[in-house]
Amino acid sequence: MAQTSEELIIFRIQNEIRGLRMKTKTLDETSVPSRLIRLKKLNPNMADDLENQYLHVLKRVRDDEETKAQKEFRKNY
Repeated sequence: MAQTSEELIIFRIQNEIRGLRMKTKTLDETSVPSRLIRLKKLNPNMADDLENQYLHVLKRVRDDEETKAQKEFRKNY
């Protein structure tokens, strides 16, 4: 059965968020914001839910990067 464009966009966003959470993808390798904009036109409620998930994962990724940088700094000095 063929997927609608809405289902395909949702599937791709969920996979990219999962990749970020599992640290198999970087922020440069994902295109979540542009996909969320497209999804907002089709299904605003689902877009809001996925945006909240993305922001939560984004905060964790940035915190992890900051912690890693601090550890490297301490290690070198």
